[in-house]
Amino acid sequence: MPAVNTIETTTRTTNYKIQVKVSFIYKILAIGASFLLVPVMLHYLGTEKYGVWSTILTVISWVVFFDMGIGNGMRNKLAESLAVDNIHLSRNYISTTYFFVALLVIVVYGVLVFIAQFINFQTLFNTTQINPNEIKIAFLVALFSLLANFLLSLINQITHACQKTSLTVLNQFISNTIALILIFFLSQLIQGNLVYLAIAYGISLNLANIILSFYFYKDHRQLIPPRLEYFDKRKITILMGLGLQFFVIQLAVIIIFTTDKMIITQILGPEYVTPYDIVLKLFSVVTITHGIIVAPLWSAYTEAFVKNDWVWIENSLKKLNLLMLPIIIVVMFIALFAKNIIKVWIGKDLGIDTNLVIFMGIFVIILTWNNIYAYFLNGIGAIKIQIYSAVLAASINIPLSIFLSYNCHFGLSGIILATIISLSFFAILGPLQTFYILAKK
Repeated sequence: MPAVNTIETTTRTTNYKIQVKVSFIYKILAIGASFLLVPVMLHYLGTEKYGVWSTILTVISWVVFFDMGIGNGMRNKLAESLAVDNIHLSRNYISTTYFFVALLVIVVYGVLVFIAQFINFQTLFNTTQINPNEIKIAFLVALFSLLANFLLSLINQITHACQKTSLTVLNQFISNTIALILIFFLSQLIQGNLVYLAIAYGISLNLANIILSFYFYKDHRQLIPPRLEYFDKRKITILMGLGLQFFVIQLAVIIIFTTDKMIITQILGPEYVTPYDIVLKLFSVVTITHGIIVAPLWSAYTEAFVKNDWVWIENSLKKLNLLMLPIIIVVMFIALFAKNIIKVWIGKDLGIDTNLVIFMGIFVIILTWNNIYAYFLNGIGAIKIQIYSAVLAASINIPLSIFLSYNCHFGLSGIILATIISLSFFAILGPLQTFYILAKK
């Protein structure tokens, strides 16, 4: 085993601290813009249209995950090539990923536009109050925007691989701010319309990625933007090898995290999506903050693993475990005052159920715990146990959500309870696999 370079370890730690500190600043601004956006959108659309819009984004997000994991595959391989200073190989991975995803986007959009002609959108979103053409056009506009973002947002995976995670958070702040400005002016000029909202949403997403891309490639000239001369079809196999494993996990994530709103829409009605979404956004303060802390570690773990710096890996995991105590305290505080916070934030009482708040708090605690180990295992590419637990969780999530919410009459609380149960498998298996790997080194 080669000796660990203490200078590289110090540099990695210093960069990690910088990324976290800068990310916190950007994220606070991004969260502020995001929280201001919710009441503006709710005022612009009304409760039912807001629920439909939230569900539209959920449905479309299923499509965006179907990149066969190549984005995450590229992130790991790029981090590995950068760790050994192989710039030519890094350019190969970047260009190959961009051109492959561009082709995938064109094919997927063409197929889905064709399928959309045969869909009854009022039935799909369980509403008779909204014009079906308005829903259809908004759906297609949002689909185009998110697929374009699917390609342009590869810059986020590249910044992650370069351990410049703060740039990704800056991207979110720019996107949220643009959306807030556009939708605020919409609310002042035009009556609530899903199509105009979809256009504003698409502009905010893609313009932010374009701005970040220009900035990043100007500052990292050695990597250069994607070029055909660096496209290497042989690299597709390499990217897909790891990517397909990530894809299985992504597919399970789709089922676990994005089917809830569709189940709520179909069983309880679209208006029930709104309180669920509001409570989820409230607790997202915790998950977002924790995400800032763990996000830079994925590619940092990759570099440390390549260079056999196990001491740095172990110290990072210990610190994240100790961080769970203040996270639990914050979650309990939010749960205790959730109804009052929402009333001040939204400006009206939504009649939030206490059980929904409690279960959402438990969900957030388990999710942050899981992410500690998921980011480490993702970084070193040891994701088989994660695949097995994710597939098992996805298999039971939908039937369990329906059973608890409908048959057991738990309503919204039953749906989030099903998600908690589904996540519990990896909450046990993830730490066990990590401890085994650390013991074996």
